[in-house]
Amino acid sequence: NAVPRAGAKTRSARKSCSKPLRSKPSDSHTMKICIFGNSHLASLKLGWDDLKSSYPDVELIFFGSPNDTLRELDIDNGRLVPNNPVLAEKLKHTSGGREFVQPAEFDAFLLYGNFIPPRDLSIVLSRAVMTATAIDRFHQSVTWRLARQISTLSRAPIYASPEPASARSNIAERFSAFYSYVDVMTALIAGLAAEQLTLIAQPAETMSNAWSTRESFTKNSVRLATNELRGDVPHGERDYRHMNAEYGALYLKNFFEICGARKTEAAS
Repeated sequence: NAVPRAGAKTRSARKSCSKPLRSKPSDSHTMKICIFGNSHLASLKLGWDDLKSSYPDVELIFFGSPNDTLRELDIDNGRLVPNNPVLAEKLKHTSGGREFVQPAEFDAFLLYGNFIPPRDLSIVLSRAVMTATAIDRFHQSVTWRLARQISTLSRAPIYASPEPASARSNIAERFSAFYSYVDVMTALIAGLAAEQLTLIAQPAETMSNAWSTRESFTKNSVRLATNELRGDVPHGERDYRHMNAEYGALYLKNFFEICGARKTEAAS
C-alpha cells in the first residue's frame, strides 16, 4: 500500500458562516501560510531556508512551541492568543516578532507534529474498531484543538500532519502485530473526511518500512530555536524522532503540491 498523501475535506461546515475568507491567490498575490508546530517544526524551518528562493510568491510564518504547549492558545477577539507570557515569547521568537495569530490574514494553515498515529492497534481488531480508536485519540490532540479553533475564525483550508515516524531500525519488528502507518493514516484520512481539515501523511519516499523513517533523515537534526534555545544545538545521535533540513525540504515540496503553492518557472 502506498503512503496516503492527503485526505478529503469538505466545505459544508463553512457555508453558513461569515468568517473572513481571503481570495484565491492571483498571479501577483503572495500565498501566506501559517504553520503551527512543536519541536518537529525545526526541520521545516531549516528546509524552508533551502527552498524559499524557489518560491518567491509564498510566505511562511512559523508559530512553534515544544511539546503540547500550543494547547495554551485561546480565542480572543478574532485572534489566537497565548494565555501565558512563556508561550508568547516562544511564538514571538519562532515567528519573527508576532505574539499572537490573526487567522484572517492567512491563505492556508498547516498544523505540524502535534499528534502521533497510534502504533498499538492490534491487527486482531476490525478496521472499523481500529478507525474509531484512531479518530478518538486524534480528537484528544493539540492538532484537533487548533483545527477547531481556526475553523471558527477563518474559512481558509487547514492541513495537518503527524510527527514523523521514528527512525529506529527495529521498530517494524516490534510493531509487526499491529496495523501499519499506512493503515492508520488511511483510516484517519477517511474517517475525518467530513471535517474542515486535510490530513497529510509523511512522504512515502522518507519511510523505510511499515513504521520507520529512513535513518539518514535524522542526521544533523537540530532543536527548535526558541528564546531559550539556540537553533544550532544538535539533537543527540540517539535521537530517532526529529528530522533534518533535507526531510523538511522534501516534506514542504510535497505540501506545496497539495496546497497549490507555486514554484517559479526559472526554479523548476
